[in-house]
Amino acid sequence: MKFTITALLCLLSFIGNGQTIIHDDANDIKKINLSVFASLKPVFGAGPHIRFSYYPAVRWRLLTNSYYYFNAIKYGQAGNDIVSAGKPYQFINNELEIDYHLLDVKKAKNIHVALNWSSDGKTRELTYTDMPGTVRRILAFTLGVQQMRNNEHVYNFNRTQNGNKAKYYAVDAKSGKQIFFNQPGINGRIDHVASNVYVNTDFLNALISLKFKSISANGVNFKGYGKKFNDMHLETYATLILPIICNYQTELYRDNNLNTPSYMFIDKKVKPGFKFGIFHRNSIRNYWTIGAEFGFYPTIGQKYSVGGFFNLSAGLSLNFGKIKMLN
Repeated sequence: MKFTITALLCLLSFIGNGQTIIHDDANDIKKINLSVFASLKPVFGAGPHIRFSYYPAVRWRLLTNSYYYFNAIKYGQAGNDIVSAGKPYQFINNELEIDYHLLDVKKAKNIHVALNWSSDGKTRELTYTDMPGTVRRILAFTLGVQQMRNNEHVYNFNRTQNGNKAKYYAVDAKSGKQIFFNQPGINGRIDHVASNVYVNTDFLNALISLKFKSISANGVNFKGYGKKFNDMHLETYATLILPIICNYQTELYRDNNLNTPSYMFIDKKVKPGFKFGIFHRNSIRNYWTIGAEFGFYPTIGQKYSVGGFFNLSAGLSLNFGKIKMLN
């Protein structure tokens, strides 16, 4: 679809042109934000994502993230998988973070404020006005904690790899003898070979981040269009995820016999993780919001790639609080 833009240029004579500036302070935003998303994370599944943000002061922010995913992981061939006792964990991720703005600079610039979109079925036309305003450029340092529960796919057995030793092993629940998952079991019994191994895990992780934010809160009252805003809250971040505590379920069962443990999982090599992300919302108005993350969660999986993830969230952003209007 072809787009054309019609610009209504109003630089200084705002009242004479039917335009009045009503807000231009990027420090004065609504302090509380609640964003509710529908989130999709391939492999892990899909589910709700709730993001709560609060600015108690200009340079400080408290942020919480809560993800819950209806697990999409399915066991492989019946009778060949080894699983944690009982029902596998659903994927749950709760985060608490505190941001401090190391750099917080206001930049004066000419701001576009959208007034109206129109369409004739073939083209769309944007009517906008310009106003002198400000945008904040921010570098923030973040510390936080993350609680994560997951049913980890720690080992995937390929029958073409019989000659390779597994790094992860268990002990036979009856004899106590050590066995490798990808080798014949006690006394050579082939039924000890597993195609997949799933283990319920609980992690408590530390989060260390650098965030880059861009915040605007500019508004006009334009004759014929009413109050219109350019109010952006955009942030990108890079986060290191360091495991502090890792607990895992040691009792393992054949998936066709969940009454008696077959193995005891005894190997654990915790790997750290990281993530990169971006989130966009409005700083004043209630509107749609979108975000994306990718990276690796901490894992005890044989392969680091077990912790890999990509997450896409889209939902509704609600802002609460008051701002000081100029007129």
